[in-house]
Amino acid sequence: MTTLPWRSNTTLDISTEADSRYETPGGAQNKVDVSQEYLLHLLKLAVTGLSDGSEAAIARYSEPYDITYDWLKDRLDFTDRQLDAIGISVMRFGAVGDGVTDDTIAIQAAINYASSVRGTVYFPNKTFKVTAQLNITDSFVAVNGCGGVTGQTIINAYLSAGDLFYVTGGYQVKISNIEINMMNNNGKAINLAAGAGHEIRDCIIRGYAGNTNPVVYFSSGTTNIKGNKIVSLNADSYCIVCRAITTQVNINSYINDNSFAGIGKGVLVDAENDTTRPEGLKIRNNVFVNTGSEQIIVKTILHLDISNNMMDQSSFYGILIIPNGLGVNGLYINENYISPAQSISEGIGIKFESNAYGAVNIVISKNMIAYTGYGIIGESNVVHVTIAENIFSDINHDCISFVESQDVIVHGNQMTDTENFSLVLTDGVSGGPFIVSDNIAKGNHIFTTTTPEKFIVHDNYGL
Repeated sequence: MTTLPWRSNTTLDISTEADSRYETPGGAQNKVDVSQEYLLHLLKLAVTGLSDGSEAAIARYSEPYDITYDWLKDRLDFTDRQLDAIGISVMRFGAVGDGVTDDTIAIQAAINYASSVRGTVYFPNKTFKVTAQLNITDSFVAVNGCGGVTGQTIINAYLSAGDLFYVTGGYQVKISNIEINMMNNNGKAINLAAGAGHEIRDCIIRGYAGNTNPVVYFSSGTTNIKGNKIVSLNADSYCIVCRAITTQVNINSYINDNSFAGIGKGVLVDAENDTTRPEGLKIRNNVFVNTGSEQIIVKTILHLDISNNMMDQSSFYGILIIPNGLGVNGLYINENYISPAQSISEGIGIKFESNAYGAVNIVISKNMIAYTGYGIIGESNVVHVTIAENIFSDINHDCISFVESQDVIVHGNQMTDTENFSLVLTDGVSGGPFIVSDNIAKGNHIFTTTTPEKFIVHDNYGL
């Protein structure tokens, strides 16, 4: 024997309902008990057919209990609403989850229904095969597995075109607790193409060895990418691309508390053309152990905070700045550990590449840059830069080198573990002034002066 799932003592709505068929109002303890087989038969009649014949059949089968078609349908509708509030399982729409059956149509149907009720699509502890793009076009839709960090819900994507999750919903689309594996050369795992307030949290997301697309891409604003493990398995693929486009505002987003691994690159920040740029991005508290040629590359942005990250094992650059378009304005690199240790002889902790575009208003402070060829390198397109209170350890060549950069402050740094030069500063025609104060240095230094008055050097130890 089993009790009907809508028994009155489970919900206030039903338990307070007056019903003359039972001993007490609402029949809190005495509503109906039926065998499981009988219950399933009633449910099947109610769910699979709403014709007059079904009503008659339900009336006939439920006669001993005086259950009407309307009463049963009301309870089913109420149960559906309760289930929707908890989560809309993809299994309700026909997903199998055996890793072999194509579940694309069922999952998209679940997403479409969730969009209509602003609900949460739920994936149970199974492996799902997807072969086409899943589109999320509405606001306030969540896609949630049962534990991506432990690999409980798995989606394997075999795409012929498009991306796995393509999000154009206006606001607050959330994807969480899912392991995603790209299984061929096509598409991105997640593409947040438009909107604002989206979130990717607590997922494991892997690219594919032959796939050069970024694993995760966003041009949406106020995006939060947090607590994920993202793996790029192609040397030319980025774990994350943050890109500004002319039709979308990309502002005030966060890439926090993630880990990045694989042979590919880390995070790229850029724009689709020279008329726009992202604004107000924070890259904080991440662990970069990807071994690609750079872990963060910045091309254009207004205000970027890179802080409290552990950046280890890059094959060449920790942070590479290549200004273009509207340039880089307001870059704060603080309290990171930066070690391109896969290239301990020639790698570079932070480099500003020389070109016709500018990088202005730069603060690099309280970082440890270690086990690499060079510490920080800047050239003539770098303006208004402060390098303060950094520690340089096991540097094979130069700790700090700036050539014809403008308005440079070098203060309070420790440069005692270098095989070559602690400081290389050149003013040239347009560079300087350089203020060098309160540093602790070891080894040689080179100040190449066209105008000696541009060098203000005082209270340093070892220079």
